[in-house]
Amino acid sequence: MRVVFDAYEWRARVFPAVIVSLPVVIALWSALLWKDITVGGGTASGLVSLAIIYALSTVVRSNGVRLQQELFKKWGAHPSTIVLRWRDKTLGNDLKAKYRRAVVSTLKLPIPTEREESENPADADKLIAQAFDRIRGVLRDEDADGLWATHNADYGFHRNLMGSRVLWLSVSVVGVLVSGILVYLQPTKTAASGLVANFGIVAGCLYMGWSTLPRGLEESAFQYALAAWESFLVLSKRGSS
Repeated sequence: MRVVFDAYEWRARVFPAVIVSLPVVIALWSALLWKDITVGGGTASGLVSLAIIYALSTVVRSNGVRLQQELFKKWGAHPSTIVLRWRDKTLGNDLKAKYRRAVVSTLKLPIPTEREESENPADADKLIAQAFDRIRGVLRDEDADGLWATHNADYGFHRNLMGSRVLWLSVSVVGVLVSGILVYLQPTKTAASGLVANFGIVAGCLYMGWSTLPRGLEESAFQYALAAWESFLVLSKRGSS
């Protein structure tokens, strides 16, 4: 089982998992800090916290992939396909033509003309998606640290966290309840601080999950698509020079 995360996974999987698990971790450490914690107890608690985060990193990715499928249906296609359609106005036709010529010259793949797209939009989308699948491989091999990778990780973060927003809210509510019980049983400053922190997380979850994340997700998805196409164009020019 691989436990070492690369830069993308830290941003897209681990960070959302930390955010989702934070209420439980806060409650756990509030309980432990009632009294003097032993070295063994602290080590065990640290390992438990890491195990929770690691387990949730898999869950949040699964939730994100499920949400992504729903979003692509809602948007009509992957953003990388949408921005290259002749009928889409995100990019100018001259730039889209350059991207399309790069696909033909570099990848030797067919790409639909404006007439072909108007006659059969579904088939045109399939050809663009097929090309972009190859482009992703080219970018990973030849431009792994390019700007597209930063946008891809940002998109992964937004997608996975938004896909897990219900789980995040549920965990936050549980964190408030546990922290409230701790305060009731032994009202210490540590327990009270944990309760206040978890109330703040619930408020932050409601605001981010249903207000800022949806906007950020769509923006980051299209930024990734634009950056990937541009990076591929630069690579294709470099290869032909």
